[in-house]
Amino acid sequence: MIGRLTGDIGEIPKNVVYWGWLDDITKALSRTKILVVPTRDSEAFGRLPIEAGFCRIPSIASDKGGLKESVGDGGILIEDIDSIDLWVKHIDLLVNNDRVYRSFSEKAYQNAVLFYKNDSYSRFRQIVKDKLSIDL
Repeated sequence: MIGRLTGDIGEIPKNVVYWGWLDDITKALSRTKILVVPTRDSEAFGRLPIEAGFCRIPSIASDKGGLKESVGDGGILIEDIDSIDLWVKHIDLLVNNDRVYRSFSEKAYQNAVLFYKNDSYSRFRQIVKDKLSIDL
């Protein structure tokens, strides 16, 4: 799946499905084996690797910003994001080696569960309730 926030997406290759904005990411994840996040931006946190991890989908992502934490051990981080050969090498590794894929898949799930257990939003809601007597 590809997508861009602005601009024309150009010609879409035949092996790519473009859905545009999705309210329910499970539609895309149900057809995904590997999540590829080739971002150039240093995001504070990447939520999508966590969502993919819950579906046991490993990620290959740029080693930028918070992606290191959200990918965790459940994927591969690419430092030289301009090296197409590195991206292809790691995609091939996960696609063609079932043992490696299963290992990353399980680690992706375990990493996602850690974020669920450490749910900051639930803690925030409890603090607001305790301190301000407001239910969010």
